This record gives sequence, C-alpha cells and structure tokens, in this order.
Amino acid sequence: MKQFLKTFAVCALSVAFVAQASELTFESVDADENGYISVAEADSYEALKEQFKKLDADEDGQLSPEEFKGFAQ
Repeated sequence: MKQFLKTFAVCALSVAFVAQASELTFESVDADENGYISVAEADSYEALKEQFKKLDADEDGQLSPEEFKGFAQ
C-alpha cells in the first residue's frame, strides 16, 4: 500500500507539472502586468527559468511578449 501511495503521488506531481507548463501564457507569468516578464516572475516556472537568458534577445533582463514567443514548452 505504501508503494502504491508513493507511485500515485509521483504520478500526480508529474501531471501537475505538465499541466502547468502547457497552460503557461505570457499573461499568466507577467504577475505585475507591466508588459514584461522579469527574472523573478520567470523563476516560478522551471522550464522558463532555464530558457530565460536564451530568450532575452536584447539582454535587458526581462522578456517582451515577442521574446516570449520563442519559449519552447
């Protein structure tokens, strides 16, 4: 029973992670609604955090909607 619960928990977390990534939109990440995604805002999303520097084409430390379009979920 313990093994089943552990397996179930891992599966549930995996599904939640995939659901989060697939629902990621510019508007959902831009928490302060200033029209840009900061490093701090991106830090809550592992995949976006990993790609942030590559996506930040003008190296201004934030992502514009145009730069975000290159995000590979």
